This record gives sequence, C-alpha cells and structure tokens, in this order.
Amino acid sequence: MKRSRVKQFMTMSEDKIIGMFKELPRSMVLPTPYGDAVYIKGHRDDAVLLVSHTDTVWGDSKIKISQDGPVLSSSCDKTGIGADDRAGIAALWALKDTGHSILIVPEEETGCKGSGYVSDNYKLFFDEQYAIQFDRKGGNDLVFYDCGNVDFENYLLEHYTQYDTAIGSFSDICTLCPALGIAGVNISIGFRNEHTSRETLNLDEWFRTVNKTRKLLSVYCPDFEYIESVYNYGYLGGSSFKTDSVFRDEDHGTGWLYEDERTVFCHGCQNTQILLKIEDCCPACGLGEEYLVDQADY
Repeated sequence: MKRSRVKQFMTMSEDKIIGMFKELPRSMVLPTPYGDAVYIKGHRDDAVLLVSHTDTVWGDSKIKISQDGPVLSSSCDKTGIGADDRAGIAALWALKDTGHSILIVPEEETGCKGSGYVSDNYKLFFDEQYAIQFDRKGGNDLVFYDCGNVDFENYLLEHYTQYDTAIGSFSDICTLCPALGIAGVNISIGFRNEHTSRETLNLDEWFRTVNKTRKLLSVYCPDFEYIESVYNYGYLGGSSFKTDSVFRDEDHGTGWLYEDERTVFCHGCQNTQILLKIEDCCPACGLGEEYLVDQADY
C-alpha cells in the first residue's frame, strides 16, 4: 500500500469504510444497534482474527491533514486526524490478501459497544487461533490487557523484535477475546496524542507494524487460548503484576488500590474509574486527560 493511500483512510467517512469492507469476498454483515460490523472469514485453517474499529472521536467532522516527512498531523486546531483508529482500518485493508480473518466494529470510542454486541450475539461464527488489534498508540507496544497467556506473550515478543509489553486501558479485544476464548494483543500502529487536535500518525511506524505482521501471518499460526491474568485489574497484560498495595477508602468503591494507581472522575462519561498513574485516558470512554479529575481533588 502506498503512503498516499494510508493518508486517504484518515479522511474517509465511516459509511464509506464499512461499504468497502462489505464488498470484499466472504464478507458477512453483523448488524448491531450501533451500526454494522463486518466479518470476513479467512480461508486459512490457522486463521488469525485481525480487528479494528470504524469510529473516531471526531465523527463526521471534516479532517484536514498536513504532512511533514513521515508524520501526518491536523491542519485544523479543532480536530485531530482520526488515526485512532483509521490507521488500524488501513492496516486491515493492507493485510486483506493474507487469508486471515478480518473484523471491523463500530462504537469502540463510546465503550466498546459494537464489539460487546458482537461478543454477545455472534461469537459462534468465530474459530480463529488468536486475535490482533491495531488500535494502540506509539510505535513499539504490545498490550495484552487481562490475557495472561505467557506463551502467547513470548511468542509475540519473538516475532515483533524491538517491541515490548506495555500497559493499556481498553480496546475491542478486551470484550472479544474472553468471549471467543482466544488470546489477543493490541499492537502500536503509529498514532500519538489521540483524541486531541495534536494527533499525529508516523507512517514509518505504521509500515513497520504492518510489515512485521505480514511476516508473522505468512507462516503457520498456532492457537493460543484466552487465560485470565491472575492479577486481573484490567490494566496490566501478560505476566505482569502489581506490588506495594494499600487499602483505600471504600466510599469511592475502589477497595484495594495500588500505589501506582489513581481514582479519577471522567467528565465525558460521568464515571469514576481506576487508572494507573501513567495512563492518560478514561478506560470507559477513551477521552483524554483533560476530561479527568483525580478523585482526591474533589
């Protein structure tokens, strides 16, 4: 895929993107109350499920893009470029010829509503080996969330050299993988400062992730089951765990809270959430730090 083609995905409407995937061979529309999901079942016996979401926080706003070398950014001070997750959608389009399965879902940004509905109503359609989502900021992160399959984590780290396990809040595989019983990972696809007008997409990092994934998918893909992390708090993946816990006031509904965590109130979704102190977005709705107020500040 040419760089100019990746750039085009940033400016496409959600309806156009869904329509493009509906026209692919073997596509199946999965209606949800939040819009159509589209599933393209891979023809390989060892098919992997590749996942991205079609919505952005900018909705139908007109996206204007500037480019400086490999970096795309917004030329408008009111919107970003929608790389979260149009960069992921572009990655699926680039990998559609690999013989693996594809799933695009709506309404991730409002709390994984689309993938939640798919998980609850269509899970019998799926029989993939494991899942890969392209919905992670940065250039070299592998996020496993509550999937504690250490063999899967090590397998990915062997194939994605120069990448490392990272902490994440949530994405569609957080609902899909437990329901389908398969391990999953969310991989960096090159965007930064998502949900802000400072959002960027590094095309060099985008191509690196896509090329490494293509290489991974070109050989036999073993199956990895979903194993719930022993330390299941929603934010650490794989074999990671937390230490140095302290007990906080149960008036906030937090119970055990760790010293690397904080309780925040999100003005976007009006929910109180527990975050790691290094996290900068709401795990329920995905809105950024500017919408969060530390509970201790009330």
